[in-house]
Amino acid sequence: GYDVSQATLGKRSQYGKRTTGSQIEIIDLDGGEEQSTKSSRLTLAISKRLSDTPGYEKRDQHCLQCCISHPFTGRRIFYDLFNLFVLAYDMVIIPLEAAGVLVATGTGSVLGVIGIFVTVFWTMDMFLNFCQGFNHKGMVEMRLKYIARAYLRSWFILDITLVTLDWLTLLASEMTSAFGFARGTKTLRISRIFRLLRLSRMFRLPKAIKVSGDMMEAVASDTVESFLKVCFWIVGILFVNHFFACIWFAIGNNSSPGWVKFAKAGYLEKSYKEASNGYLYATSLHWSLTQFTPASMEVVPVNIYERIFTIFTMFTALVSFSSFV
Repeated sequence: GYDVSQATLGKRSQYGKRTTGSQIEIIDLDGGEEQSTKSSRLTLAISKRLSDTPGYEKRDQHCLQCCISHPFTGRRIFYDLFNLFVLAYDMVIIPLEAAGVLVATGTGSVLGVIGIFVTVFWTMDMFLNFCQGFNHKGMVEMRLKYIARAYLRSWFILDITLVTLDWLTLLASEMTSAFGFARGTKTLRISRIFRLLRLSRMFRLPKAIKVSGDMMEAVASDTVESFLKVCFWIVGILFVNHFFACIWFAIGNNSSPGWVKFAKAGYLEKSYKEASNGYLYATSLHWSLTQFTPASMEVVPVNIYERIFTIFTMFTALVSFSSFV
């Protein structure tokens, strides 16, 4: 919100005061609409935090008040950055595992250890959300009761569902690998079910949008904010192409004949060795980028499923990129 006050500096002027992060920005609105292009901005850095500004925050005299984190502090911004990093890890690794590009070999592997750490992090994050203040209509809500109520009404159901699925997936995967419940075709079927269950983490994608929006509110520089927006758009486009590439790999790898079979044959003919999953994923990503840009490559659909998905991808690219124009 804006507090508009009048002052006399030689003549009658109007100033709007806007709070952004750890600064107060005074916007000179003098001259009306005709001189709006000549309006100047003066950024006044204040030595004390905005948390000391009367009426800016809503607090309680509670013994747990010290545990509530302010949304505009450096510690909170660092936590949000780390939150985005873990979300990005999930957005990259989970589709790769679900498509079969990466094969999880239990909790003893590097991916298994990281998977346990990520699950523990999301479990802790669910409880920490009860102690994180938030910006609401220009006011920072720091009252524990209202923070808990807002979280329970918004993200709690999704978070507890995903955390429960994460732990169940880890437990079932570990029990299957430890006791050897099944072998052969049945083991492959169970592993595919676990891959699909891990895809439930993709429902945390809206949370990445929320966290990035919270970071935007904490940024006091228009230049940095514009830079972050461009970075988020670029990363978003890469994630979309990564997701389509994983689906393209899964379709080609699980259909016969599929493009993967022909790509392996071509690679073997040229290099005299078997194509790795890394090479096949890079080929899938190359194919995905060509669908979103006016380019072409040697990989083409060879069955009805690949043809339908290619049409769907091209239509999605057409609709998506037309919105940028």
